[in-house]
Amino acid sequence: ALGIPGGKSGAVTVVQRVSSDLRLNPHFHPAALYAEHELPVSIHVERHDDGGPRYTVGLRPGPDVPLRNLGPALRALARAEHAHGSPTLAAEPLPGAENWGGRATVFGSPWNYGSRLEPAEVAEIVERALFGGSMGV
Repeated sequence: ALGIPGGKSGAVTVVQRVSSDLRLNPHFHPAALYAEHELPVSIHVERHDDGGPRYTVGLRPGPDVPLRNLGPALRALARAEHAHGSPTLAAEPLPGAENWGGRATVFGSPWNYGSRLEPAEVAEIVERALFGGSMGV
């Protein structure tokens, strides 16, 4: 699965903690997710303060991860976000483009607004860009 021999299928893992007063607390340490799942790429989903989802996409750290660059997924998600029109200013992840941005091992959706992409769509785009396949989500 995931185009990797011995890989496991999966789409989006959402991790949320509940505080003692029963409010959702979406902040967690990524090591908790990596300890639970062995997938090479994780997609963290939170709710943006202005509505819509906020995504962080990252590589699982460690020498056994066969992938080192998430750039193709970053560029594909920036193009998909831009297809929804304003407020993105460019189809590429460039500084000031009001679009997805980051670096080779971790990146995220736009800071100033919630993404217009649904979690299943983000997972599908990441899968195709990095592994050339489809998870069928």
